[in-house]
Amino acid sequence: MDVTRAQVVAEARTWAGTPFQHNQTCKGHGCDCIGLVIGTFRNLGCLAPDYYPPSYSQQWHAHKNEEVLLHNALAMGFRITPEAPRPGDLLVFKYGRVCSHVGIYLGDDSFVHAFFSLQRAVIQPLRGELADRLRYVMVAPWVTD
Repeated sequence: MDVTRAQVVAEARTWAGTPFQHNQTCKGHGCDCIGLVIGTFRNLGCLAPDYYPPSYSQQWHAHKNEEVLLHNALAMGFRITPEAPRPGDLLVFKYGRVCSHVGIYLGDDSFVHAFFSLQRAVIQPLRGELADRLRYVMVAPWVTD
């Protein structure tokens, strides 16, 4: 099902305030960073209602060299783009040895993400350390202008 960038942004914004819960995808109750992405696109009808990524440890990124998060995003259908982020795109950040954090770009240099240290999903500006850690912008085939 195709959705517009405006629909992605509107749905992603509603996740702000959701408590951080590792390996969860439930708006208002609990999510981690990839859970917010999965839940957003699931709620928009772009992912199957029963889609879940393989289970993973909360510290997998600190001890492994495998790009688990990046591979999961590619398996969902996202593709890396060399273009600047546009509203509704996936932002992929490197923490630890590998890319281990994602958020959804909202436009105007802000994005929504579920961050462990903040213990909830938040909307933040894409600047400073966060901008420095940005490694990839990814687009979904089901997102249209």
